[in-house]
Formats: sequence, C-alpha cells, structure tokens
Amino acid sequence: MVDREERNRTGPHEHRRLGGNPQAADAQCVAATAWSSVLGGCHRCGAISPAVADSGIDLLDDWSNHVAGLNQTTGLPMPPMTCTSTRDRIVEAATRAMTARSYNGVGLNEILKNAGVPKGSFYHFFESKENLGIAVIEKSTEDHLQRLRTFYSDRTKSPLQRLRALCQTFRDEAGEQPRRECVFCKLALEQAGLSEPLRAAIRCSMEQTKALHAQLIREAQAAEEVCSRFDPEQLAEYVTVALDGAMIRAQIEGGPGPIDTFMHFVFDELLKP
Repeated sequence: MVDREERNRTGPHEHRRLGGNPQAADAQCVAATAWSSVLGGCHRCGAISPAVADSGIDLLDDWSNHVAGLNQTTGLPMPPMTCTSTRDRIVEAATRAMTARSYNGVGLNEILKNAGVPKGSFYHFFESKENLGIAVIEKSTEDHLQRLRTFYSDRTKSPLQRLRALCQTFRDEAGEQPRRECVFCKLALEQAGLSEPLRAAIRCSMEQTKALHAQLIREAQAAEEVCSRFDPEQLAEYVTVALDGAMIRAQIEGGPGPIDTFMHFVFDELLKP
C-alpha cells in the first residue's frame, strides 16, 4: 500500500487521490498503473502529466469512469458506466428512497447500494448528501416544469382550460392506487426549517412554477377569461401556494378531496370572469 504522505507529496506533477477517497486510491493503485500508462500520468494516483493535460482531453471524467468500472474490493472490471448515467442513477435512487421514506430517513450507503455506485464515485459528483438533496429537488423541479409547459402550450385549449386540465390530472393521480407521492412535497415539509441550501432550492423551484402560472394568467386575462383587476403575479402566488397545499393535504389524506376543494373555489368562484 502506498504511504498516504508519499502519495500526497508533489513531484513533477500533482498527485490526485481518487474521488477524494484515500482508501479507494490505495486499493486501486495497481489497476491505475495500466490506465496511467495510457494517459501518461502517475501510476500511484492517476495524476495527469502536463503533456497530456495540455491536450484538452477531459481525462478526469475518463479516469472517473474507469474507477467507477472497477469492483471496489477486487479492483477487477465491472460493466462500464458513463459520468452522466452514473450521476443520474444516484439522483434517481435518492429520489425513490426519499420519496418512500424521507431525506433524514435514508442513508447515503443505502442510496449508493440501490444505485449500484461506489462511494468514491459519489464524491466525484456531489460534495455531500445535502448537495445530493439539492440535485433531487432540481431534477424534480425540471420534470414538473416540463409537465406544466406541456399543458400550458396546448393551443387547442383556452388558457383557463389548460390550467383546469393540469389540476384535473393532479386530482386524478391523487385518487390512484397505489397513490403517487411527491418527493418535492416531502422535502419541502421536512427541510423547510433545517437546511438553508435546501430551502433556497425549494424557493427557487416555487418561483419558477409561479412564473409559469403568472404567464398563463396573463393570457387568460387577455382572453377575458379572468378578471383584469387581479394582479397576475399575486394571483399566481395564490394559485401556487394553494395548489401545493392541496396536493400535500391529498397525500396526507390519501385521496383527491383537497384538490376537489381547491378546484371548486379557484375555478367556480375566484376565477369566474
């Protein structure tokens, strides 16, 4: 095993500890020899020689892919994975685990085991579990916004009909068995008073959702479907908060009742022309 102090000592080029994990680096030094002979780098830690670094090739990703393809116990090759698919698997496994249980109720080791990803590879993509939680929120937000855009861009319906169609879909899903749970709602409730970075990600998600609602409300006002005396930004804020609350309550109750109530007061009372 290579002495850690010796491995960290800089020579003609800087030594890198694989994925920030000294133990993984030691276990993989032998496997690194063949790889570094191709890269022109250090056989102990995979550091890249200046000549190869100047070539413009992203060898850090190549090296990380290679390490991710090694059995962490034996150092023998496993089926290859790409950086993108590895990161996506981690985020997907975390989303499923946090949806089924909670952010605090699931450990990092469990997430990585379900993703089939070694811990050293995790730290290539994320600094901490908190950073992973932010990635889960961002991916959930991306999917949600794309869904809203699909509904709101349907020009075969009027603006208010588009909003109603979206809410009806949420309502129908709340009545499905087994019922769907929303990881965003869970994290919003769990982390709102705990982690400021996670809170900031949640606020950003809500602001993006509100912006889409506001644009649709402006279209509805231009089409004289919604009263023009309403400020579209304030009305969008109300719709966003009320709909999120109805969806959380629907998860708690295990049925669509809260969304039915939301739809009645919003469409039959508040948004009547």
